[in-house]
Parts: sequence; structure tokens; C-alpha cells
Amino acid sequence: MDIAKIVAVVLKHGGRARDYFGFGKVSGPVVPLIAIPTTAGTGSEVSHSAVLTETVAQVKAIRNIQRFLVRAVETPSDRDARDGMAYAAMLAGMAFSNSGVGLVHALEYPIGALTHCSHGEGNGLLLPYVMEFNKPMCNKSMIQIASILTGQPEESCSCEEAIQAIQKLQQRIGIRSKLRELGLKKEHLDQVAEKAIQIERLMQVTARRPTLSDLRQILSNAW
Repeated sequence: MDIAKIVAVVLKHGGRARDYFGFGKVSGPVVPLIAIPTTAGTGSEVSHSAVLTETVAQVKAIRNIQRFLVRAVETPSDRDARDGMAYAAMLAGMAFSNSGVGLVHALEYPIGALTHCSHGEGNGLLLPYVMEFNKPMCNKSMIQIASILTGQPEESCSCEEAIQAIQKLQQRIGIRSKLRELGLKKEHLDQVAEKAIQIERLMQVTARRPTLSDLRQILSNAW
């Protein structure tokens, strides 16, 4: 219903959907719109409001990271790179504040408590291993990420290339690739898995719901 409202406005008055974000932006009548409610819901069919999801923040954050992260790490005095990464961090924060964080963070919390690594390094280390686990559910998204990070068209990219690109970034900026390098002992892997799976708010939003056995396998791969 909300999309239909925006389409009716744009067809009549032109421009883009974003031109009408806010109040008082529609200057007159729109293309006639017939709405037939099928549920007793919000009354959206007769209200003046529409709600849209902005996805640009996610894709733009990744593009800025690809462009500026290595530069910012290798040349800390590069103001453009530092500004670009600050902007990327803000956009990423906007994105995950709406979508929530998932399995990477759930696993990192107990790892961080045990090893006292930085939250950023723990998440960065775990990311490719969780991406590997999520491949069956995130094929399209990973191909988009691969395209952004490699500069190749989506039709020639794969999920594996997305994971490999992340691993290359890790190496370039000095993020360690194995949990044992953080000081995590192998006998703690079960403990980490058991604590992570109890973080229900993150288990619910992860792309592929893991079992305890799945978590143990991810951690074993990462160790």
C-alpha cells in the first residue's frame, strides 16, 4: 500500500520517491488510487502516510569501506580516507540499527570476554567464517558484496569471491585470521558456542538459524 501511494505521487508530479520524504511535499492531487483493505490493520488505505525502507545506506557503506579502509589504515594522516571511513561507519550503524546484528556478534561477545580482543577485531576475524555458514541463505547479497569489493559485474561474481575479498581486506589491515591467534584456547570453543546460542535476540535475526553443532563447527573452522 505504501509503495502504491508513492508511485501515485511520482506518476502525477514527477521526480523520485525521496523528493517526497517528509511532510507537506505533495503539492496537489495524485493519480487516482483504488485501495481495497483485506485485513483490519493500520488504516493505511486512507491515511496520508507511507513508510519505505532505505537500503542505500548498506550498499554505500560497503563501497566506502572498499574505497577507504586500507588507505586509512596504511596512511593514518590521509584525511579523505579517515573522513570516508567515518561516513561509512555512520551509514553501517544506520543499517544495522534497523536490521540488527547477528551471528558474528553473538559469537564475538563470549570470545571478547575470554580473550579481551577488541570488538572490531573479533568481529572482523569471524566474519568470513559466518559468511561461509550463511551462503545458502544469502547468495544474492554476497554476490552484490563481491561485485562491490572486486569491481566485477555481479553476473561474473560468486559468494566465494565475497568471502575471499573480505579475507584479503583482513590481511591488508592486520586483522588476525584464527581464533587461536587471539589467545582463545581450543577447550573454550564449546563454552563460546553454548553462550552464543543463548543470545536469543541475535539468534532470531541471523540469516540462517544455527544449531549448537553449527556454532561448534564455525568456531572449529575459525580456530
